[in-house]
Amino acid sequence: MYSVEYTAHAIKDLNKLPSEVKTKIFTGIGKIKEDPYEHVKKLKTSAKSPLYSLRVVEYRVIMAIKEPLLIIQVMEVGNRSEISRNYWERIKYEFLFFILLSQLVSFILTNLTEGNAGLYPGSRLGFYVRDGNVH
Repeated sequence: MYSVEYTAHAIKDLNKLPSEVKTKIFTGIGKIKEDPYEHVKKLKTSAKSPLYSLRVVEYRVIMAIKEPLLIIQVMEVGNRSEISRNYWERIKYEFLFFILLSQLVSFILTNLTEGNAGLYPGSRLGFYVRDGNVH
């Protein structure tokens, strides 16, 4: 069974909603704890992205499902006519940063295994490789 975590942003969103809507959303989230993939829809982002959407009446719950940890992280809640559009606007720069960071890490690891990262003393990364050793 999955556990559920709420981000600060999700709690803020939930506090703005009427109490009967909150109850329906908490009930909907509670129902998916056994098998969340049966009830949610994957968001159209990266294939490796763990972002999903759950529809509850006229609202959507944006969540990340962290598989190895069995955690459902509720990230945002709102009216379904606005939520996906607003969520993508909010995270697109974070998403682009993540892609660039993963490419940089991949580049560094590839070059470290080859024995020469091309990084030298004074490098902004804080290390360099000389004679196959990291300094």
